[in-house]
Amino acid sequence: MKFRNCLIRFGFAFLGAVTPVTAELVVNGSFEAVGDDPAASMDFPYPTPDDWSYGGESLGFTEPERLLGAINENFRGGGTIPETPHGENWLLVDSRIETFYIFQALGPISVGEQFTLSALIGRQIGVEIAGIELALCRSVEGSETPDEVLAAIDNTDPGIAALEPVSSVQTSVEYVATEEDAGETLFVRIGQVPDWPSSPVTQVIVDEVSVTTGDSGIPRIIEVTVDSENQEAVISWESQPDRSYAVEVSTNLREQPPAPEAPDPGAWTEIADGVSSDGELTQFTDSLPPVGGARRFYRVRLEE
Repeated sequence: MKFRNCLIRFGFAFLGAVTPVTAELVVNGSFEAVGDDPAASMDFPYPTPDDWSYGGESLGFTEPERLLGAINENFRGGGTIPETPHGENWLLVDSRIETFYIFQALGPISVGEQFTLSALIGRQIGVEIAGIELALCRSVEGSETPDEVLAAIDNTDPGIAALEPVSSVQTSVEYVATEEDAGETLFVRIGQVPDWPSSPVTQVIVDEVSVTTGDSGIPRIIEVTVDSENQEAVISWESQPDRSYAVEVSTNLREQPPAPEAPDPGAWTEIADGVSSDGELTQFTDSLPPVGGARRFYRVRLEE
């Protein structure tokens, strides 16, 4: 999950318990409806998927949709592509697409909305995994394009990295909208990791792309005040009676790397747990580093 600065000196972001989703936003996330020609999947292996738009560039190809389009699980007689949960098509992502991508506009964003992006990622026989980037994006200043990545599924996912031929893995990522996002348009975008090499050719297949939304039920930080004399910050958030919370801090908005990698000192780190609710408003005081240190971001998590 990605978070961005919400204040000039002290940023904050919110993370908490996931609640049941209330709406599915993606149309044709299984890439079953393709092109206008019902025979397209036979004489053009990778037809353009309906309900999706194309953007970016694929240098050197007059029909870049051949590198980013729907492919049937029975292609070349079957057995080289894993079966899909329903229907027969996957979306093929070929490393030669360069900056080419497909996207879909999902509607306006409201503060506090929680979005869950999920997908089935698969691998074919005889080819290494391409650098997939399946991202939640937003417009910038009312643009009509997916300009800024909010959260993404990519090759850092251990399930994708470990894929065997003719296998697939379900994966997901979550994001909670901030004040910066309000009024902008939410997009889902599928392409490859920026600067991924196109040679040798690598590929990955995608299916069951879904973006769901609902009330996040996540603790909302309403104020961060700084006591410069005592070098303290007081974090205040909306809370529920008889619950407890954990407070986390970061200087770079990154998640901690998985073990056995060394911890990132700037990534999200818990600084307090078992903070008992004071009712509808709860506060926690954090001791600040010396003046001139890195800016600090806070988030609050509702404990189970």
